[in-house]
Amino acid sequence: MLIQEKLLEFTPKEQMNGCGSRLNGKLVPDQLGEVCFTDACNIHDAMYYHKRPKDIADQVFLKNMLLLNDCHSKSKFAKLARIPIIYGYYYAVRFFGPKY
Repeated sequence: MLIQEKLLEFTPKEQMNGCGSRLNGKLVPDQLGEVCFTDACNIHDAMYYHKRPKDIADQVFLKNMLLLNDCHSKSKFAKLARIPIIYGYYYAVRFFGPKY
């Protein structure tokens, strides 16, 4: 189970759009190889929607992406190759995510 997964039940579907924003969503894939990060991205959206502290929401996002990568990677090489991309997603939300 992902961190804060239960929060998805209490968040309107239109507030969750997977990875990326409404502006760049087509440029930011939800899936990297065999690992789908949609749930991690939606939990992050839900935490923002419910006004959870941004730094905590961003940390949960990173931890969930790393957890999904660990659990669903079929090869060690692919798992390791995704880590810099995961950190890229994390730093994008840390520095460019909305401030509320």
